[in-house]
Amino acid sequence: AGSLKGKVVIWGTFESPEITRVFEDATTANRELVVTYVRKQKATYQQDLIEAMAVGKGPDLFFITPDMVVKNEELIYKIPYTSYPEKTFRDSFIDGADVYLTTDGIIGFPVVVDPLVMYYNKDLLANEGLSTPPTTWDEVMSWAPTLTKKKDDGTILQSMIALGQYQNVTNAKDIIATLLLQNNNSIIKRTETGYSSVLEGDTASTAERVLNFFVQFSNPSNPAYSWNRAIPNSVNMFTGGKLVFYLGHASELFKIQSVNPNLSFDVTSMPQASNTSTKRTYSDIYAISVNKKSANVTAAFGLAGLMSTGETASNFASTVSLPPASKALLASKPKDP
Repeated sequence: AGSLKGKVVIWGTFESPEITRVFEDATTANRELVVTYVRKQKATYQQDLIEAMAVGKGPDLFFITPDMVVKNEELIYKIPYTSYPEKTFRDSFIDGADVYLTTDGIIGFPVVVDPLVMYYNKDLLANEGLSTPPTTWDEVMSWAPTLTKKKDDGTILQSMIALGQYQNVTNAKDIIATLLLQNNNSIIKRTETGYSSVLEGDTASTAERVLNFFVQFSNPSNPAYSWNRAIPNSVNMFTGGKLVFYLGHASELFKIQSVNPNLSFDVTSMPQASNTSTKRTYSDIYAISVNKKSANVTAAFGLAGLMSTGETASNFASTVSLPPASKALLASKPKDP
């Protein structure tokens, strides 16, 4: 402690005004360190990064998600395994964080996770005498005839769950990714030369089964029918009180509350396959990466380490209201549900 010096600029898309305070806490033990956090808009973040890096005005540290790995790999200072062993990384962070491991080093330190969860309307469940949400997909399927309400002409008035379409199902891609992961299909794998898809080959039947399961919810002749393309967007249906189960990211909680403060809802984990002991869901894992052209790589690397483990990581996770990516921090359960 106390060895980090100089200025470090961090870019990210987190908007909490409290974030600056987290970095102030990190600098109390490093009196000669000055940290500046710059919030960027999600829509233009990738472009802003590339443009700034091109003219040498990029940040020292920047947050990335797995979908940004390939686009930014050339801009990132890879932490060699001699400085931070691969085993230490795997032991320290949640499963799935290995997306930030390359053949020649670490490209990001995982900080927080934004998992896909299931929000549910408590009133709509209580109306049918149901007190707890389903935990398996089999249960979800069996509840469709009860929880989906239709007019005589088939028009859906209340939907159980938004699945089966793409355009009007918020997070459709992440939901399909979750179903694939729950069926032991890792979607892609890293090879010596880059990445390859594992959707074809031996697992093609798994992918086909998953897609068939997904689309049945929009098939009017299927008992699970609860959605079609004429219905408004799923997040709007949920905030409007006409959707029982909404599959969304943990980060959407406050947005849902602000859109409809009177909505009686709760949140639980994603339904799982009935015959599994391993619970899986898709998550955006936010990691912090070091700009290879940073004028202060040592301090940036040190701060990235602080932000991914221990007190600073814990404070950051609480500030953005997302679970930490550190296994040690996840071991202590929060008191506030």
